[in-house]
Amino acid sequence: MCYYEISSRMFFTENSTLTEEYIMNIAVLKDPLVDMHKQETASETRVLSEQIIPAVPGEYYAYTSEFTEKRPEYALMKCKSNKARPMTDLPELGSEANLLFLFDASEDVKVCSVGEASDLGIIEGSIKSGLCYDTSIAETQMSTDEFYNVRAKKDVQVLADICKTANQKISLFISLKPSIVVSVLTTGGKYGLFLIKDMDKMSIKIDACHVLV
Repeated sequence: MCYYEISSRMFFTENSTLTEEYIMNIAVLKDPLVDMHKQETASETRVLSEQIIPAVPGEYYAYTSEFTEKRPEYALMKCKSNKARPMTDLPELGSEANLLFLFDASEDVKVCSVGEASDLGIIEGSIKSGLCYDTSIAETQMSTDEFYNVRAKKDVQVLADICKTANQKISLFISLKPSIVVSVLTTGGKYGLFLIKDMDKMSIKIDACHVLV
């Protein structure tokens, strides 16, 4: 097992060989001139588990995720668990499945809850089994700077209050564009925000944070 010192903290990997991308990110973290947003993104770049690892109450998760046509499902889980999932994972995810990104080359990329997708026939057959219908979404009026300030504070109550306020006016579908910030709320106690960092017709990258309370 190898250890690496990053910004005066000790991190480790199970394997002695790091990817080139990870090594570059270590260099970024050591550079004091790199802005906060890049440092946060770099610190979150790691090998994610494909296991289903639910969020832990009270823990604050801040991360970057990329969704594609093959991995359109967004599961708000623990930070070390891959939150971008293929549709075939839906039966196992159950209540951990929250949102679905809808990719269509002829239309804007949209997002909706898995419950809404199921009701409209977007999710069909056996993969509908065990889906949870407790997630709602809302477009916020937050700026990019406001989002990153909230994300950096890691204040559970502040995040929950923002989501409660935003989700007083929910949307079934939201058409996405760069820099838009979306609020996510579940009746099971998940509160989250995600910002569209980069996107095209077949992929979308987000910066996000969420908690389970």
